Amino acid sequence: MKSSDITVIIPSYNRVNVVCRAIQSVLNQSSSCGEIIVVNDGSTDTTSEVVRSTFGDAVILVEKENGGVSSARNAGVERVKTEWIAFLDSDDYFLENNIARRVEVMNSIDDVDLLSCSYETANSPLGSNWYCGFSSDLLSECDAVSETIHRLQDPFYTCLKSCEQFSLSTVMMRLESFVRAGRFDTSFTIGEDNRLISLLSRFAKFAVCREKLVVLDMAKDSESLSIPKSVNWWLTAARNRHRILSDAFQYAVQIEDARSVARANDLIATNCKHGIAWAASIQDYPTVKEYARLALKHEKRPAWRCAYSTIAASPGIMSVFINWISKRRRDDFQNF
Repeated sequence: MKSSDITVIIPSYNRVNVVCRAIQSVLNQSSSCGEIIVVNDGSTDTTSEVVRSTFGDAVILVEKENGGVSSARNAGVERVKTEWIAFLDSDDYFLENNIARRVEVMNSIDDVDLLSCSYETANSPLGSNWYCGFSSDLLSECDAVSETIHRLQDPFYTCLKSCEQFSLSTVMMRLESFVRAGRFDTSFTIGEDNRLISLLSRFAKFAVCREKLVVLDMAKDSESLSIPKSVNWWLTAARNRHRILSDAFQYAVQIEDARSVARANDLIATNCKHGIAWAASIQDYPTVKEYARLALKHEKRPAWRCAYSTIAASPGIMSVFINWISKRRRDDFQNF
């Protein structure tokens, strides 16, 4: 594998203030990639003019009507001519050894379709930045190739629980695998990357590199983490997570993978618990009932089944529950 076998796709919508940093970070690589495709997703700012005047023929600029980040990434992939694709959000950026190191890793292991790396954050709305490797749970389900390189033993089983660890700006994959997975689902506004990873995990072979090669700029998350907007954001995330897990559960049943069926079952119940908490915090009674009924289909623990049954059937009890949960801090909801 060579660095020229990789195309980097950068979707952008009204981010003229940061997209040039993302593009420049790819141009500054110690090993050049094959092509850089920038997709302007119907921006109303000066993205097109600035990208053209700054980078000229160094990038391929794709113009399209606004359709969301999934459709923008799909439009970029349609122009790809190389075997491998890497995605980079317009407000994130590569460290200068990103592509060279990925090529080294891929040449050191055989038969891998997707490679993800570690990252660090910048401008975190939580007040401090952090380095993100991979969880001990994920690594426990890997075979170590070296101190920092690991191959997932069973990507489908692992990604049921850990697909969120594969942030899209850290991922490089085979074009063939992306197409086989069905591309990005444009019906997802949140969690479209998790949906893709979940589908890829059914057939693709995954590896991870525990080396920091990307910086994720978290400034974009400041608004989504504000109250009350965060509640609606988390509710949408819970709904989409349920779609992903339910589909994976059905697939696990279909292929008679008992271990994955059990994990998916538990994760659906937990996700429903989060959905109940978020819906309760804004007194969205129908959604609380919806999640309580869904949880009853998957929850195995008697105490929780009793709680879900009561919440779904008794408005009086649910009202007390609503009043209690509404007073809890936002951070508590995620762990409820």
